[in-house]
Amino acid sequence: MTFYKPVFSFLFLIIISLQVFCQQVGIGQWRDHLPYHKTIATAKGNNIVFAATPNNVFSYEINDGNLTRYSKVNGLSDVSVSTLNYDNSLEILMIGYKNGNIDLLKNGRIINIPDIKRKSISGLKSINKIYFRNKLAYLACGFGIVVLDPVKEEVKESYLIGNNSSTLNVYDFTANDTSYFAATEKGIFYADINNPNLINYQNWNTLQTYDNPNNAYSIVKVFNNYLIVSKVRENNQPSVNYYSDGTSWQILDTNGVFKYEADGNKLISAHWGFLTIRNAQLQAESWVVNPGGKVIIPLDIIADNQGYWIADERLGLVNINKTGTAYNSYFPNGPTSTSGFKVSAGSGNVFFVQGGRDDALTRIWSFGVVNRMVNDNWISYLSPAIPGLDTIFDFVNVQPHPSDPAHFYASSWGHGLAEFKDNKLVNFFNETNSSLQPARDAQGNRLTLRTDGLAFDEGGNLWVVNSLSAKALSVRYTNGNWESFDLSTVTTGDITSIVIDQNNYKWILCRGNKIAVFNQKNNQQQLVWVNPNKGSDMQTGEVHSIAVDHEGEIWLGTDKGIKVIYSPGSAFKNGNSGESSIQTQTILVVQGGYVQHLLESELINSIAIDGANRKWFGTQKGGAFLMSADGTKEILHFTTENSPLPTNAINSIAIEPTTGEVFFGTDYGVYSYRGTATEGFETHENVVAYPNPVEPGYNGSIAIKGLVSNAQVKITDAYGNLVYQLKADGGQAVWNGKNHAGKRVSTGVYLVFSMNETGEETFVTKILFIN
Repeated sequence: MTFYKPVFSFLFLIIISLQVFCQQVGIGQWRDHLPYHKTIATAKGNNIVFAATPNNVFSYEINDGNLTRYSKVNGLSDVSVSTLNYDNSLEILMIGYKNGNIDLLKNGRIINIPDIKRKSISGLKSINKIYFRNKLAYLACGFGIVVLDPVKEEVKESYLIGNNSSTLNVYDFTANDTSYFAATEKGIFYADINNPNLINYQNWNTLQTYDNPNNAYSIVKVFNNYLIVSKVRENNQPSVNYYSDGTSWQILDTNGVFKYEADGNKLISAHWGFLTIRNAQLQAESWVVNPGGKVIIPLDIIADNQGYWIADERLGLVNINKTGTAYNSYFPNGPTSTSGFKVSAGSGNVFFVQGGRDDALTRIWSFGVVNRMVNDNWISYLSPAIPGLDTIFDFVNVQPHPSDPAHFYASSWGHGLAEFKDNKLVNFFNETNSSLQPARDAQGNRLTLRTDGLAFDEGGNLWVVNSLSAKALSVRYTNGNWESFDLSTVTTGDITSIVIDQNNYKWILCRGNKIAVFNQKNNQQQLVWVNPNKGSDMQTGEVHSIAVDHEGEIWLGTDKGIKVIYSPGSAFKNGNSGESSIQTQTILVVQGGYVQHLLESELINSIAIDGANRKWFGTQKGGAFLMSADGTKEILHFTTENSPLPTNAINSIAIEPTTGEVFFGTDYGVYSYRGTATEGFETHENVVAYPNPVEPGYNGSIAIKGLVSNAQVKITDAYGNLVYQLKADGGQAVWNGKNHAGKRVSTGVYLVFSMNETGEETFVTKILFIN
């Protein structure tokens, strides 16, 4: 008995001390970081309510309150959700997308039906509405009507109901006992429900509605022998809703309606800011306004015995009782922005901004919002929660302070520089309180104040690039003072990025295929510019991204792939002004038996360096690449086809150094992948292995983190027999749980020995395997 007590105590301590690490996303796994507060459609199953956002789906379990996310990370086939609906008789959720794709959630599985998406169709493919009848789904699509069998998981037939079988955008679809009804861009169409040949457009007719029958209608609803339709609002005219009892048409009201929902013998209509409850004769009896003091924008609504479930524009999935006195809102934690224009990471925090300029460097008047993830929870800094942000637009970059991630700066493409600390906007810098300067026209009139690239030097001073200003480089010293520097001899246009190398040189991307290099030493300024094509056998037109690797080399992402400056310390070798003599070089790789320049067919939007000095490249059309430290070997290549990435256009990449998680910013949201490399240390720091213990059935990777950089790692059994050896990627080693023969190790305690290259710095930890 006493023999087992130490073993039990060891196991207990491992479980308690490492349970937090077991909750982390595993090596090689993905997760999404998407907003869930805007919902566009809702549907209810057995004690579960589903809500669609413009990018994904989530569910709320009524009995236990659990929220579950559905995205490309865990099985959805696409992004840009347009609608959803649930068939209670089949217990199937159907999800429609803007590109015509369809997913079914049935029996705990997600099944994709891509027929519409793949088919060559003249017209829009969007699935606008889903209507279930007799175990079939009728889809109102951007080109017509599709009938789908969810049991057989196949398209049964489709109806092109325009003249001569032409396409029509069908917004809504319903039926009564005798007819089908379709709300389209050219009126309300109807057909005999028993007609076996609805493929023939001549069997569809247009209803003679209240006014012009060719008006566009967005809603058609059958309720208590009434047919209710909503005309699409045009030319700033009020929306008009009509109803017919079968003999004549009458105006119901002129309030804009998002959805009509039957609740027994009541009809509920969802409007901007309120609900209207009507009796069986369509007479308004009551209204629900500002439930719980909240202004609602219900884009969809369903009714049950628990009240109303609302898909709200801003508040997620909302549940209110039928008197409007009780209110609850449900949605998973996430950022408030979809667009990941620029992602930054450091010290356990991740930041991103949604962007404020287009490809031509023109500002787009995007609201000033910063999203920050700390402890896996997203915080959004936006107006009115943060006073002062209501007048700031077009954030394009964000940079946390190296020693305090709660203290960060966000640069604006038009307004200046914002400083945040402890969840508050504490400063906003422009020409009145800093060295930053706006652009001015020929008459001296103030234009925009464009800031973008941000970087801290080793002394903690913040460097900022300031476009369209003669003194286009500014620094805020640690004492709060500002100073600016004249770059007019090398650039007069827009500048976007800055990095600082190991020589403390500032490398600045300038429009016009120039790279400015600035240094301040002993109060003397050095300034040159580098021609990216000098000495290179690959001529490029524009540099779009820049990074400094762990060896001090400068990596450039161009419109035709990658170039490298291997000797950045020679930038000022031939003087302190004009064009530098420094040259760029290309990397040659073999692809398909041919020697090519690295990624020569790709425009490189972003470069990130992981803890093992490997290079991540985010491209405009080709997805994301992970290359070896020297760039000659492709390790990973992620696209929409082999990963959850929503698009192959990667705006930016950032790596959280302590976990190795790689964050990809796209126009469709931020996604992340848990890589194998973390930043290493000179000494072992808080070494931990996880998961630990390795439980039965676990076949994933085991990570050992907190190691010295590129440590040599040996794993032995309790008797000292060598089981496996490997080299760390930066500060993390990843083991597959097998010995060198490829066989999973037996139950027991295994020792992990780590040492640096000289063997002077060592560490030992343990991993418990349970089979």
